[in-house]
Amino acid sequence: GVVYEQPVQHFDLYATAAAAAGAELPSDRVIDGVDLVPYVTGAVEGVPHDALFWRSGAAQSVRIGDYKMNVSAPEGMPRREWLFDLSRDPGERDDLSETMPEKLAELRAALAAHNAAQMPPAWPAQLITPINVDSPLGVPFGPGDEFAYWSN
Repeated sequence: GVVYEQPVQHFDLYATAAAAAGAELPSDRVIDGVDLVPYVTGAVEGVPHDALFWRSGAAQSVRIGDYKMNVSAPEGMPRREWLFDLSRDPGERDDLSETMPEKLAELRAALAAHNAAQMPPAWPAQLITPINVDSPLGVPFGPGDEFAYWSN
């Protein structure tokens, strides 16, 4: 009967299920997930993660606090970064990348450090597809639309 409103990641479900089952997590690798039960029950205060990362080929994101940076960086194509303040703009419509260069640089450095610690993909993407960030799927492309690139 509890709603937990702090951001979590899918790896947390793995760690939470393992803890609930009494299973040990593997010790031969870093597991980014944490057991959420102590947070949900109030036994632990605060948030389970200082930063959250997501990456899939050309598309990557990092969230630190209320700020989120989305990146579209397909190989051989221009890199594009967007910065959002999720406390004011949960729909990610107001790009702050040009007006907050220091915050953008902070998130860019955090993402670079995270990427440097990761293994290369076991199955590299075979296709990169443009996704219109200005309109929902199914709406025809229009002049001036921006695109992120999805690796698949």
